[in-house]
Amino acid sequence: MRVFLSACGVLGATLFPWNAGALPVSVSATSGVMLGGAKELVLDNGYTLSELDWPLLPAFSAGIAIDLGADSGFLASVALQLGFPAFAGTMTDSDFLNGDGVKTHFSAADGDMESAVLATGQAGWGIPFEIPGGSTGMFEPFLEFELIRLEWTAQNGYLQYPPETSPPFTPWSPSTPQTPVYGTGIIYTQTYLIPAAGLKVAFPLSDSLSMTAAFLFSPYLWCLDKDSHLFRQIDFYSTMHGGILIEPRLSATCRISGQTAVTLDVLYRHITQLVGDSYEVGTGASGYSPPSQLSPGQQSATFTNGAGASLDVVNVSVSLKVGL
Repeated sequence: MRVFLSACGVLGATLFPWNAGALPVSVSATSGVMLGGAKELVLDNGYTLSELDWPLLPAFSAGIAIDLGADSGFLASVALQLGFPAFAGTMTDSDFLNGDGVKTHFSAADGDMESAVLATGQAGWGIPFEIPGGSTGMFEPFLEFELIRLEWTAQNGYLQYPPETSPPFTPWSPSTPQTPVYGTGIIYTQTYLIPAAGLKVAFPLSDSLSMTAAFLFSPYLWCLDKDSHLFRQIDFYSTMHGGILIEPRLSATCRISGQTAVTLDVLYRHITQLVGDSYEVGTGASGYSPPSQLSPGQQSATFTNGAGASLDVVNVSVSLKVGL
């Protein structure tokens, strides 16, 4: 992120020189809530063998942002948001092992959000435009880089598995007997790296109230994930790429004084169509059974296009901005 922001700063200074000593700076403290969830997919030639749904219902966060620039010209910002560890909903794991798209295995557990890190760096150029009635709005094309890291644990749930140990399996139904599971069974981490471009439009509603609409898009991003199955003594690693990001955003800002403002922000982040390779590593963690088929440290072959991921989340936040 430092490289990205430095490059944006050099480019802005080269193309649009400004007096750095006169550049306004403001700091914002933010609190918010994330609502939605992530998907983890196990694939075989495009067929979904397994789908794990990780919840954010809800996940609370707090953060800080630094903005450079005023209402036009060169504008930049960096922001960091951290999630609070807490119960975030029910995690579910569904398998479709008969090859016909019918669910054969199901499990559910408490999905605890262990950590969340959302970091962004943004640089753009504000272009004023006249609004009928005498007021002034602003267009801002911008570039952005996002890093999103989410970590969950699944614990204290149940399994609904068929009696067979090999296909064909009896299809799952809600009446399939439940087998309780205690303790932490899975630790899952998703890390997204997202370069994107976007456009903002800001316009005043009154002397103290303004609205900003923004749209961010990326046609190519990366996702790294790690899925540790403690009971099975296997770690799954995946490196995915491609996909798309669509991120519309709407903000309302109320200026309290010349240097202080409060903003209500609603963002929808949609990430989909990420596919990539995966492999397994035996852990040999003590205290669990049955043992993994891989010995401790042994790595499996690479499964080409064996993994997929997606993320859908609404982020609602309130921030207090103070000019320095």
